[in-house]
Amino acid sequence: MSKRAWGIVAVSVAAVLVALVAFITHGSGSSGPDLGACKRAMQRQFDYGMKHPDAPAGTRPPECRGVPDKDVQRFAGEIIAHYNGTGS
Repeated sequence: MSKRAWGIVAVSVAAVLVALVAFITHGSGSSGPDLGACKRAMQRQFDYGMKHPDAPAGTRPPECRGVPDKDVQRFAGEIIAHYNGTGS
């Protein structure tokens, strides 16, 4: 796959991750959402999307139920930054 094609795939996957923010559901658990589980699930979706660019877009992972928008957006940014080599 050409570098341009990978760039298109990366942008598409980034759009999917950011779109996940639109699918907000709030959990009712007393212990609060597991932010680490949410980010790991988002990373798995990103990795799958990169390996299978023709697969349907993912939706908000169940692990992210109840996670605030600001955290989901931050995770999406961190995942993309790491992919682009600009994150830690």
